[in-house]
Amino acid sequence: MNHQLNRKEPKDKRVTAPAFVVPDWINRTHWDAWHSCAKRKKATDAQKQMAVDKLDAWRRDGVDHAAALENAAIAGWQGLFKPDMAPESGRRSGGRQPANSHKHAGAAAAIFDGVWE
Repeated sequence: MNHQLNRKEPKDKRVTAPAFVVPDWINRTHWDAWHSCAKRKKATDAQKQMAVDKLDAWRRDGVDHAAALENAAIAGWQGLFKPDMAPESGRRSGGRQPANSHKHAGAAAAIFDGVWE
């Protein structure tokens, strides 16, 4: 009997990509909290890298990248937003902001010479 027919050939070993590593300048607790929501748990390594790239660009531009990540983790947002451009949540009842705190108040003041109030 031919013993070579019964012997199993070793399967090709697949090369696996290294696990995604969070850079040391990112708060790991905030990162993990942000990724704890169901949709973020399914994020691919490429999507995680894109988030890191966005945070790094903000960091180089002087934007508080740590606050952006912390805000996203606390609020349960799927995306990342600059701290000054975060989605409005917890707005005052009635859904309107006072005129002097409107996001375009500065532009209006310049256009209307301070009459915007």
